[in-house]
Amino acid sequence: MPNLFFSLSNMIAKDQSAIIRPISIALGFIMDFFFNLAYFFTEPHSLGISIILLTVTSRFLMLPLAFKSQKSMTAMKKLQPEIDKIKKKYGDSKDPEIQQKMNREMQTLYSANKVNPFGGCLPMLIQMPIFFALNYMMQQTYLFVRKLGDMYYSLAGTILEIPERFNYLVPIVTPKVPKGMELDISAASDLVKALNRFNARDWSSFLSQIPVNFANIIEPMLARKQSIEFFFGINLKEFSGTAFPGVLIPILAAGTTFLSSWLMNKQQPQSDNQQAKTTQKIMTYGMPIFIGFTTINFYAGVGLYWITSTVFQIFQQMFLGKYYENKDREIKT
Repeated sequence: MPNLFFSLSNMIAKDQSAIIRPISIALGFIMDFFFNLAYFFTEPHSLGISIILLTVTSRFLMLPLAFKSQKSMTAMKKLQPEIDKIKKKYGDSKDPEIQQKMNREMQTLYSANKVNPFGGCLPMLIQMPIFFALNYMMQQTYLFVRKLGDMYYSLAGTILEIPERFNYLVPIVTPKVPKGMELDISAASDLVKALNRFNARDWSSFLSQIPVNFANIIEPMLARKQSIEFFFGINLKEFSGTAFPGVLIPILAAGTTFLSSWLMNKQQPQSDNQQAKTTQKIMTYGMPIFIGFTTINFYAGVGLYWITSTVFQIFQQMFLGKYYENKDREIKT
């Protein structure tokens, strides 16, 4: 049997940071648990359901931080008149000594009222490592979701029984080969890595060339795998892109982000400072556009995570905003 080696640097991210790697492993255990739970009740869409359950769980775990964040934002809103007074008192002077005096007075105001001006940023900062860890996981879900891994290995095992299989595989795999690690597609473990990168067109081309008796075996196995990886017509293991229906992911991601940003802007302190107003407008309108374009080039499963997380955050903001807004808080100056 010939050994065919291919360089596939994009198949497995080899240089994951010290932060992303352990987060991916931890999330992988949780996702596998939720996948098995979803799979027990309904096999189709089970990958998408497990991502939603994973997202909701992670948001619930971050609720203590969310409470602190919302409390900080509400307190900053109530302090804004005092902040504006201090800024007006020192004017627009660029003198370092005057700037230091203003900063000390502002810090005294924050300390007296036990407010962290950057407290509202904590949940977003924690979200980003999860976002990138999930993207890493979506590149190779077969490593993190055992049932999917079993399906990929079953497909690989069947393909390795096809006579002259390399004649059908090489033309499909070769264009996917940049520089990087060597891959022996005569081995099941390495063939799985290649199959993980097959899209619908690759599978269609492969099935049209192999003997009919093997195609009849592989087609139902492939259909079962796809029913798991697809979520209402969208392949969660492919980039969202700009074609329908995948483009719905970036559209919904941008829409929910705008709603969340708009709501957060209403809850944040409204300053008379023109620069602060401009920054708030950029966040309200620029962030959704950024997220929309970003999710186009991320796996659709990551986009589903972002949408679910943002919807959770919207309801969280509405509830916590009302809760802290109604609490009396005396401002200490």
